[in-house]
Amino acid sequence: MNRRNFLSSCGRLIIAPYALNGLAGLFGQRVLAAELGNFEDHLLLVIRIWGAMDCTLGLNPWIDPKRPDPRDLFLDENYYFLRAKNANLYFGPSAAPLEPFANNLAVVNGIFMGATDLGHPFAQNYITTSKGSPDTPHFIAELAEDQRRGARASQETVLFKGQVRTFDLETIGKLPLEILSDRNNQLNSQSGKDFDYPTLSFTGDDPLMTAYRAAAKVEADRKGFLHYLELLQKKSNSNAPATANPFDGSSSENEKEFFKDCVLVSALAGGVARFAQVDWEYSDKLDTHTGFKKRHQDGQRHAWTRVASILKMLSSLNNPKTNTALFPNHVTLAVITEFSRPPFLNDNEGKDHNYFDNSALLGGRGIRGGQSIGAHHLFVRDERRRESQLSGGHIDFKTGAVVKSAEFSTGDVNRFHEQGNVSLIRPENILKTLGDVFNVDQRNMRLFSPSTLALPNIINT
Repeated sequence: MNRRNFLSSCGRLIIAPYALNGLAGLFGQRVLAAELGNFEDHLLLVIRIWGAMDCTLGLNPWIDPKRPDPRDLFLDENYYFLRAKNANLYFGPSAAPLEPFANNLAVVNGIFMGATDLGHPFAQNYITTSKGSPDTPHFIAELAEDQRRGARASQETVLFKGQVRTFDLETIGKLPLEILSDRNNQLNSQSGKDFDYPTLSFTGDDPLMTAYRAAAKVEADRKGFLHYLELLQKKSNSNAPATANPFDGSSSENEKEFFKDCVLVSALAGGVARFAQVDWEYSDKLDTHTGFKKRHQDGQRHAWTRVASILKMLSSLNNPKTNTALFPNHVTLAVITEFSRPPFLNDNEGKDHNYFDNSALLGGRGIRGGQSIGAHHLFVRDERRRESQLSGGHIDFKTGAVVKSAEFSTGDVNRFHEQGNVSLIRPENILKTLGDVFNVDQRNMRLFSPSTLALPNIINT
């Protein structure tokens, strides 16, 4: 949807998904008729979780009954893993909330981020762009431009929270999600409960602000929105009180996050944008160089619980053209983080950075769920290695099989021994896979070469 269409429909942003999903009688049949033409068939949601998650607690758990020496691999005494029902997927204790969606999820393990620790921003940029330069356009913007050219449309819009870089500023619409959500707090603080909108100061020619003001007038008494929020909370089984007011300055962080996720899902479901990339800043919960045992598992579980809540919302909403759920039939999901954590605790009972290993979650449309690909290897301390190491492993890109031969060990980070179809999994392989899911024209994709390999056996054709 381009910005002109967005102006006319933003007032229905919050209520459209439920109106379209069988609740049109509550909000009016006109919404249903007006929005039918705006629904896109294939959507992308990328969630970037900042803070770097320990894979053994989430997507790549230790499943061997034999526990290693804690100095090689620290596992809490209550550590457990969960095998998903009817799927070849294992989750650590923090990622257990994902289990109900396992049949539509695929895990990519053993992603090699590099041999040198270059910090959080570099790694997040690398897994978002497959390039080292901070000025490289993000994959989601390159995808939007490819889809715009293929459809010969005037513009595609990327919905984002945080930052999205793109070279195509004129052809790619950039819509900040945080303005749609956070502006409500500003409305509340500036005008109180009387909502005296004419006194608000909006940028004169900013179409986003104009559209938001129109949307705010529609929901001036908040009652309609709060009723919608209550319905969405019930569908998602949220722990937030059904009557929580997201505009209230006393709202908890969980309530504020849930409200923002409601806006995100509503924007995708209501046809505001086909592509969304959101940043969740969880460094305070996950970047545990000290106190790992006390904080990291709970912090990571918070993140995966939030992902599961969004998946439940998307699963509860139908595309009216197909009458099938948005997830897994229309939304492709990617959840990424910077890197993993070393297997051992440091002297401060924390865990530092591990560029040798990472995991990512893919799912939904175009992804063959219920499986994992890749693995990491634990290299224990020995006469050559003062500290243990978790490293991404090589796979055969023809078969998907993990290559366990010592010849392909990354225990020595200077000896990769890649040959033929055998290689480490890197961020560019993930982005190439997502590009193939959307059938991109390789000539429009500047982030990886035509020879870059997609992950095998993971794309539904």
